[in-house]
Amino acid sequence: MNVAYFTLGESIVDIEIRAQLLRVPEVLSDLRLAQNRIPNMDLVSVMGSQDLFMQTPREFQLKLAQLLQEALFKRWKMSGATYDAIVERRKYGNSDQWRKSLKEILQQSAEFHFFVFGPGFDDLEYEVSKIRFREPPQIFLHEVISEDPMLDWFWPTIMQVAKLSA
Repeated sequence: MNVAYFTLGESIVDIEIRAQLLRVPEVLSDLRLAQNRIPNMDLVSVMGSQDLFMQTPREFQLKLAQLLQEALFKRWKMSGATYDAIVERRKYGNSDQWRKSLKEILQQSAEFHFFVFGPGFDDLEYEVSKIRFREPPQIFLHEVISEDPMLDWFWPTIMQVAKLSA
């Protein structure tokens, strides 16, 4: 089973990650489209500046993370990738709800491929490791940026600098 998994987007706080994501055409395109809805703020400048970014409210930062994830998801789908389900971590209020839902999903198949739109994996690996199964499914985690042949040239270095697991 292929699952498109959207993290909480917490890694967007890292300036290196944001700066590199501005190199992804779909991200830049979606930022420009969103700019039309927020004419009093230069979104590309906010993404490229730690000071400007940190001055924005936390909720706005997470909305930017969601925009980035959706742009990466569009890019992934255009590559011909397919998925059976979408799981969005941000839709679960607390870890107990998240863990319960994750366990229900993981009981649907013997093999899972999680295609992660983070960047990074957030608590997915940890939560999966805490779930007990009679017969655990095989789980494969794929960070979509690092597996994109047009983006993999810069992403591993950024992930190391940001100390994210990928």
